[in-house]
Amino acid sequence: MNIYNISAQRQVTLENLEHIEEQIQEANGEVTDEQYDTILVLEKQLAISVENVESSFTAYNLIIKSYEGQNAVIDKEIKRLNSMKRVHTNNVIRLKEQIIQALRVFGEKGATGNHKMKLPTLNLFTRITKSVILDDNLEYVDARFHKRMVSTDLSIADAVRVADTLGQDLDSFSQLTVRKTEVGKALKAGEIVTGAFLKEKESLTIR
Repeated sequence: MNIYNISAQRQVTLENLEHIEEQIQEANGEVTDEQYDTILVLEKQLAISVENVESSFTAYNLIIKSYEGQNAVIDKEIKRLNSMKRVHTNNVIRLKEQIIQALRVFGEKGATGNHKMKLPTLNLFTRITKSVILDDNLEYVDARFHKRMVSTDLSIADAVRVADTLGQDLDSFSQLTVRKTEVGKALKAGEIVTGAFLKEKESLTIR
């Protein structure tokens, strides 16, 4: 029997005992033979419930320890697999970089500046991608691309009105962001954008 059932059964037994005690009080303390026998049975049931719950506690503890032991093994295995995954990931990165370096030397240069080589069983080619890198402090990025994002549930117009009413600056209700896509377009068009630059990356595809 589980602990929940034992507790429920004990509660019923206590309620039955309380009911008999009320009957005895109403009879000015007179106890009938039937009531006396019932009290003995109920008290025995209470003693049994204590023994049962103690036994259940011991059993539950063993189960808990078993689960905790299994979790420790699982955690150790997860750590081992994560470590193995990191090693494999780093090996993949290293091997791909070596292929890219070799393609730059032995491969054919594409129109976009990428490199490629076709083999009987493999088709190797690289892709050139450019990503926008911003200064950690967005205040240093060209102000033309600044954008204020309201950091509350208010609209920008409502935030302005609240700020004016409270005599506070709009900065109290917003955070500075940068229109990164627009920065990228400007950089690719040859413009100089303070606090930003394009980082070129050559990635490998094997088919």
